[in-house]
Amino acid sequence: MKNNNIDLELHFRNSLTVENLVSSLEYWLPELKDAIQEYKQDDPEFELKFMFISEVFNPFLRSYLNNFQQDPKLGKRIFHFLELMARSPDKELWNIQAIGILKKLSPKQLKMAEKLMGPNTKTNLSDYQNYITQLFKK
Repeated sequence: MKNNNIDLELHFRNSLTVENLVSSLEYWLPELKDAIQEYKQDDPEFELKFMFISEVFNPFLRSYLNNFQQDPKLGKRIFHFLELMARSPDKELWNIQAIGILKKLSPKQLKMAEKLMGPNTKTNLSDYQNYITQLFKK
């Protein structure tokens, strides 16, 4: 079993895309498995929808950030997953991360999240913030 987990980890680490984001979420965050299954029952064609991020992952992340001291191992998995998203060559994942996840955090939650983020996630956040700043300067 351990070798299978290593193979899956290498697979997701090297090829995270929008197409395999749901299976990757199930792997890194099994706490979301029931919610994912519920969405799949409602929509058999389900493969990551923005609504899932908005309605399930974001509240999960915000809840963690509000109580992060309770489970540091969970935080490592959450932010490792976010780092995999930021490292992906799939630019749609960057947009989902910046607009669908990080933008939705309160200033306090974002400050906490920044302490836990990997370097690529921080870069993605910074790029998004710079884009918004430039947009409003026009």
